[in-house]
Amino acid sequence: MDIYGTVELVEVIDTAYKPVNFLRNVFFPEIQTFDTQAIAFDRLRGARKLAPFVSPCVEGRPVRRNGMTTDSFSPAYIKPKMALTPCNSVSRAPGERIGGGMSLAQRRDQQIEKDFLQLVEMIDNRLEWMAAQALTYGYVDVVGDDYPLVRVDFQRNALNAVILAGVNLWSAAGTAAPVTNLTTWAAVVAGNQGGSVTDVIFGANVWAAFSKTTEFKDLYKNVQVMGGPLPGILPTVMDDEQKIYHGQFGQFRIWTYNGTYTDDAGATQFYIPPNDVVMVAKQTMRGVQAFGAIMDHDSLEPAQYFPKMWKQNDPSVIYEMVQSAPLLVPRNVDSTFRATVL
Repeated sequence: MDIYGTVELVEVIDTAYKPVNFLRNVFFPEIQTFDTQAIAFDRLRGARKLAPFVSPCVEGRPVRRNGMTTDSFSPAYIKPKMALTPCNSVSRAPGERIGGGMSLAQRRDQQIEKDFLQLVEMIDNRLEWMAAQALTYGYVDVVGDDYPLVRVDFQRNALNAVILAGVNLWSAAGTAAPVTNLTTWAAVVAGNQGGSVTDVIFGANVWAAFSKTTEFKDLYKNVQVMGGPLPGILPTVMDDEQKIYHGQFGQFRIWTYNGTYTDDAGATQFYIPPNDVVMVAKQTMRGVQAFGAIMDHDSLEPAQYFPKMWKQNDPSVIYEMVQSAPLLVPRNVDSTFRATVL
């Protein structure tokens, strides 16, 4: 058989696999590739200064430029690999008639396609995890068996995170004030030059408590009396991305995100902690998916995914691998806010 080339493999991935990761696609929509191993990103800091008043008869007053820092990070490499033996091609494929309708070569080709889709899905799951880390914590911890812990800290303002307790918890009957909290936290984001919050993402446990609070019920009642939809306060829409759109009130689009992944120990984990709320000023944050150069002699240009395969003769094995060097970067990390509310 001919080992498929990279162009053919990319075609299989691009036509057969459609990413559905919510956080990555919605809040990090821009993709940039680099022809260097390190990814560089600029951080612009500085207050919104007012021009000073002076007399028209005196010289102008010098002002200081806003500062900029440039950080760089060489991403941890991602290169999941599978081994395909002839034995993997013998079994009847799901949906194939008993007795088999495909040749062994056809089963092998089908298995190759499935393997590459699984490898790309694993990379996409890691990208979604990175997006969740950046939005929730303002940093991404990169660590692996052969990669010591490195924290890529985007240096979010410490005021952009809060942990509620006691009577302030959203589960506290009669005293919870979630609508007031959201408005207050949005003001904190704006005050720290993070812009106007557009989206509020609830962890899996949050909506049940939020919707039972007096503040929410009063808001819902007022909207009904005024005859306005608060886009339904709130129309629940679910889809296959494990997210629920509840609707909008004021400036906030309200989501619940139930997305999960399987960690290295085999346990199921939520991308967004189930008792947390994450707020994002999407337009100001300007999230980007950055991809460093593929460190492979067969790669001649930057790529988001670089698939390859090669054959070993004895024993007969086809190795399949997809490589990527990603980092998800919130250009303005102060456009995010995290609150633990339960």
